[in-house]
Amino acid sequence: MNSALQCLCHIGPVVEIILNLEEQQSYQSPSIVSTYRRLLIKMQSISTGVTSAYELKVCISELNRRFTGISQQDSHEFLTLLIESLHDELMDNYQNSSIGDLMHGKIRSTVKCLICKTETKTDDSFLSLPLPVRQPPAANLGNNLTTKISDKLMSPLGH
Repeated sequence: MNSALQCLCHIGPVVEIILNLEEQQSYQSPSIVSTYRRLLIKMQSISTGVTSAYELKVCISELNRRFTGISQQDSHEFLTLLIESLHDELMDNYQNSSIGDLMHGKIRSTVKCLICKTETKTDDSFLSLPLPVRQPPAANLGNNLTTKISDKLMSPLGH
């Protein structure tokens, strides 16, 4: 849970969306959005030390009993449940979810009967956290290795 929250709190667009929301009293209690918003505010205001995500864990546990207690759970499942819950609550209360705009995708599948040739198409929506994977600049291992070896050869003995 902690690793998922730490990752999510460093995704600028998500943090902006949540922090820019006005606190609303009309949320059902407890509110995932308002609880997560309070956690983000605490995390940003603490220069050193730690903060607790206990309130958010309680909210998530009420949505899915798997997260009740102190046993370790799958971080990806937690993150998926949190993102979906934030999206659903924003849709219910604001009729708009910028979370969905950032993370919404669709998968279209087609199943074709080999006998009658009938095709059935299905669109499934999902929320995911796509992260760009940047390719590191090509490194010339030979040059780096040669430099390190020559540095060692040129250094005085004992260093």
